[in-house]
Amino acid sequence: TLASPQIRFVLDSESQKPQDAEMYQLKEANGMVEEFMLLANISVAKRILRSFPSFAILRRHPKPSETQFDMLVRAAAVKGLKIDARSNKALGESLDRCVIKGFPYFNTLIRVLATRCMTQAVYFSSGSVEEQEYQHYGLATPIYT
Repeated sequence: TLASPQIRFVLDSESQKPQDAEMYQLKEANGMVEEFMLLANISVAKRILRSFPSFAILRRHPKPSETQFDMLVRAAAVKGLKIDARSNKALGESLDRCVIKGFPYFNTLIRVLATRCMTQAVYFSSGSVEEQEYQHYGLATPIYT
């Protein structure tokens, strides 16, 4: 996954001003809910495509070109890290390995930068593009809505 941990702010109870920042602790249930939401969207996409093959409204995330990651790959290399952007799976695995001891937020930072290198996901009508272009690169699924 390309997801990165979320930062949560601790606020003063009276003034509501930020007092501290900490990592939001994901619980197992959070992951289950996200997985079910993903599966629900995939199922709905398949269903509406079957019902409306020429004009189903879907969401796609085109595969970025490897050159879109060039700056990120070079920046990681400066820190002795290797980023492989040949596929979303390779990218996710190489991002998992981008850890620097003593810099706990580095992995979060590199993941945010990786998503900035990608194209935006867009809504489209199924009749407007070829089926092989339906994929959602960021979510690693062939169809999504």
